[in-house]
Amino acid sequence: MSIKRTEQTKVKKYQDALQDFNKALEYPENFQVGKPNRDEGELKINYFIASAFELMKDKSKADEYFKKSISFNAVSGDVLYYQGLAYEKINEKSKADSIYDTLIEYGNNILKNNIRADVFAKFGERESRNARNANAHYLIGLGYLGKQKRKKQNHNLMKQFN
Repeated sequence: MSIKRTEQTKVKKYQDALQDFNKALEYPENFQVGKPNRDEGELKINYFIASAFELMKDKSKADEYFKKSISFNAVSGDVLYYQGLAYEKINEKSKADSIYDTLIEYGNNILKNNIRADVFAKFGERESRNARNANAHYLIGLGYLGKQKRKKQNHNLMKQFN
């Protein structure tokens, strides 16, 4: 969904992208459970909505949605990267850098086996070492990407495929 909408922003179909992003925020009423209190997907969607408003030159709406992105208590994963980007957009570079440092540290701890990043462990399946290491390098790469350290970012993102 978001890939289609981010492509729309490239061809300047901002209103179409906004409509679809807003649809993505809707929670289906026919689900047997209520909407989660902590929906990290919503953090990304708010970031994309803010970016669309920014491209439309609507700074107040963009800031509103960037602030919604940072209101989530993101713990780990690539959602932290989007939260860091949102902090940058509202001129809180030190908070963004702290998040990028967290991504780098978290990835390094996974590589050192200090953290078990088994996404499917709750279902009784364990992530392979290669998958765990790929995830670690991905997180490290995102951290360096946020900090604009291209050489280290490229090295870690390429290692995820080895």
